[in-house]
Amino acid sequence: HLLSVVNDLLEMAKIEGGSMSLHKEAFPLSDIVLEVIALMSGEAEKAGVKIKAPMNKDHVELYADRRAVKQILINLLSNALKFSKSGGRIEVISHHDNEGLHFSVKDQGIGIPEDIVPQLGKPFVQAETDYNRSHEGTGLGLSIVKGLTELHGGQMDIKSKEGKGTTVTISLPHAEPVAHTEQMEYGQKKSA
Repeated sequence: HLLSVVNDLLEMAKIEGGSMSLHKEAFPLSDIVLEVIALMSGEAEKAGVKIKAPMNKDHVELYADRRAVKQILINLLSNALKFSKSGGRIEVISHHDNEGLHFSVKDQGIGIPEDIVPQLGKPFVQAETDYNRSHEGTGLGLSIVKGLTELHGGQMDIKSKEGKGTTVTISLPHAEPVAHTEQMEYGQKKSA
């Protein structure tokens, strides 16, 4: 836990200090989504929560820093898992339009009080509920997500309802649709 806190502090310091450099490349978002779901599958199983990521035949190619996008998804899924109850479901949903690529992590967890939502994304801010006090965390996860998103020229949007769940949407510019002749099914490629 201490190592995680130190890493979060270092990441936030780089973002805030302007010393974080992005190494952009073109890649399908679905590759990162599947990689992160595989990484988080043990935690999800232990928590009794299902993670779903509907994939379709047309993937969206993203021009971004692969490591940063992976960190964004890890942080969002970690939060969603932390505040979901056993039997819950988390969905990773994406779409693209003329403005860019949008992907959301949607959970059926405990939700966030309405007055706290605008404060989320600021360093060390956590939703003040009795439930989250029993969970470890520094309040830096969403700050890192917001910082990495803004470094890409994007935006983070949070919608939440207490007792119903939370949806965090990341919008990144310059997404380009790329047609593929194969379909992704949780890490396996199948010819279409």
